[in-house]
Amino acid sequence: MPLLAQKKVYIHMPKTGGSWIAKLIKNDLGGTDVGGHHGHASWDQLRPHEARDKELWGTIRDPWSWYHSWWRHGMRTGLKDAMAVYGGGSTEFKDVLYGVLSKDPNRCPERCAVIWSLPKEEASRWEYLKGDGGLYSWAFSHMYGDRVRTLVDINRMSEGVRELFNISTNNDSHPPVNSVDRVTEDDHYDDEMARKVLEIDQALISHLGYEGPGSSLKTPVLRL
Repeated sequence: MPLLAQKKVYIHMPKTGGSWIAKLIKNDLGGTDVGGHHGHASWDQLRPHEARDKELWGTIRDPWSWYHSWWRHGMRTGLKDAMAVYGGGSTEFKDVLYGVLSKDPNRCPERCAVIWSLPKEEASRWEYLKGDGGLYSWAFSHMYGDRVRTLVDINRMSEGVRELFNISTNNDSHPPVNSVDRVTEDDHYDDEMARKVLEIDQALISHLGYEGPGSSLKTPVLRL
C-alpha cells in the first residue's frame, strides 16, 4: 500500500475492504506497490512523481459500520487495553464508542487510531482531539486529505471496481466482497448510539450521502 494499476493509485483507509482490493489489484489488474511505503500510508506520503498525472482513489463505508469494524479488529488483535482506555475501563462496544465520540483526552489512548500505527502518534492524537468530527472523519481526512476524490463504496465493491477500471460486468473473476464486517440498524446500535455517530460525523456523512447503519452510497463510485 499504496498500489498502482492503470494510472490509478489506491490509498487504503483502514477497515474499508483494503485487503480484498489489494488482492484484486495485484492478482487481476497487474498492480504493484508504489515506492517503499508499507501499511496504511496516507496520500501525502506519496512521492511527487508517484502521484503525478494519476487518479488517487480509495474505499469508503458508512461510519456506523466503520466504528464497529474498527472495534472488532482491535478486540481480535490484542489491542483490548487501548480499547479499554476509550471505554473507561470497559471493552464493550457501546462504552468504547461513547469514549471515542466524547473526545475526552483522558479516554483517548496514546495510539488514538489503535488498529494501525501512525508516523507521529502523539501529534496525530492531538490532531484528532482538537479537530472537528469523530474518529471516522479524522481517519478519512488523515488518509485522503483533499487529494483523494474518487471513492468506491464497500457495499458495492465489485461493481465499483469494475466501473472504475472499465472491466466488463460479465467478468466473474471479481466476486463481491463477502468477508467484510457488516452492521445493520438493529445490530449493535441502539437509537441513541446511532444518533451520536450522526451528530459528531454529520458534516462528512452529509457530504458522502450515507443515511444510516449499513447504508450504501447512491452510486458504486463517488467522485467528489
